[in-house]
Amino acid sequence: MVYPQRQHDHPVAVRFERMLELLRMRRAEFASPPHVSQQNINTWLRRGKIGAAGIARLRELAEQRGVAEFSEDWINHGLGPEPTLSPFAADVISAQGSSEGATQNGPRVSRGYLRFEYLEGYSKELARFVDIPQILTVSISGALQASVRVLVNPSDALTGVIERGELLFVDTSVRSVESDGIYAYKLAEIAQVRRFLIRGKGMLRLVGTHAYEDSLELAGSELDDLEIGGRVVGRVGGSSI
Repeated sequence: MVYPQRQHDHPVAVRFERMLELLRMRRAEFASPPHVSQQNINTWLRRGKIGAAGIARLRELAEQRGVAEFSEDWINHGLGPEPTLSPFAADVISAQGSSEGATQNGPRVSRGYLRFEYLEGYSKELARFVDIPQILTVSISGALQASVRVLVNPSDALTGVIERGELLFVDTSVRSVESDGIYAYKLAEIAQVRRFLIRGKGMLRLVGTHAYEDSLELAGSELDDLEIGGRVVGRVGGSSI
């Protein structure tokens, strides 16, 4: 008699769990409705093949978290090299839980890297700090101020200017909108990044890449629910914004 293989013994399930280890996340965190649900994951592992939505999410997370050489051939068929952590991701992990963040004069410097703290209350990253090669910050004015934090862009509203998943520098000393610019903010407790335009006293327009399609106007009591996390001053590898 041939017994069916248990889900957690299937090679695809083993490789999937290995990817979660590299991504530093639990299965429940990987599920991201409506594109990927816990039921989807169970179905894929039971049949021994990760579906297209799961592959897309794994690729996105691998890029964001510094996991190199992930491929559909590897996870579904065991072909090709096994994914590994990039040196940059290893620096991020080494910073996790560390108490050595920014100094009073700016981010801590070590072996050509600058250590930045993630923007508390806005970032979903597991680590508290991230080490960034100093060369990637040289063209960003104000990036070395002690008030600057970093944030993985959670929004695609500014696609073409700032891509979703890019690492942004945010000046947290700016807690109100005094001039037009790009800000990290919360509205209804949801962290977002958009361009703010002042439209008269007590009125703001929040716009995306397509100003009229993605615009939102706030005025009066609507501003009470708006929280400014800081002004975006640049992005990793780019210039000042």
